Amino acid sequence: MRCLCVQETLALIEQYRSGAAPPADVEFEDYSQGVKAAASDNTTTHLPKVRIKQLFHKKNKVTFPDKNTPSSLEDLSRLPPDQRRRRLQEKIDDIQKELQREMEQSEALMKMKGVYEQNSQLGDPSSLQPQITQTAHDIARLRGELNKYQVQLAEAGGGTLQHYPASSEYITV
Repeated sequence: MRCLCVQETLALIEQYRSGAAPPADVEFEDYSQGVKAAASDNTTTHLPKVRIKQLFHKKNKVTFPDKNTPSSLEDLSRLPPDQRRRRLQEKIDDIQKELQREMEQSEALMKMKGVYEQNSQLGDPSSLQPQITQTAHDIARLRGELNKYQVQLAEAGGGTLQHYPASSEYITV
């Protein structure tokens, strides 16, 4: 149970982190000394009253983000710039990892197809075609997403896009 509270706390902090520098310390008077002095001097001191009800009755409730729902670009646009860049970079890193996995899977399927073509006793090469097609579709989709997020990151000031003519990939530097 304790671990869940820590995770929820960290999720809340991450959700509302602005990326800006923390504000300077606020100076205040120690009224506890003034109250004691006022009682001994028989003088009245008017202390400011704090409306405690307003402090504790906030209309906005704290909600925790659902980790299963993907964060869209619209959600990221409302974040402060530093946090937006960090989230975009995290998303790009995740997509790059997934793209690398899909490319490795595609290479493995092509090798299996080559082995099946050389030795038909191991399997039918045409049986791999649906998986190869699906993997190629996934790679194309991931490259599109990667490009979209890299453009957003460049617009947010988190990097520059470079296009290498030998490949159709954009790389953030």
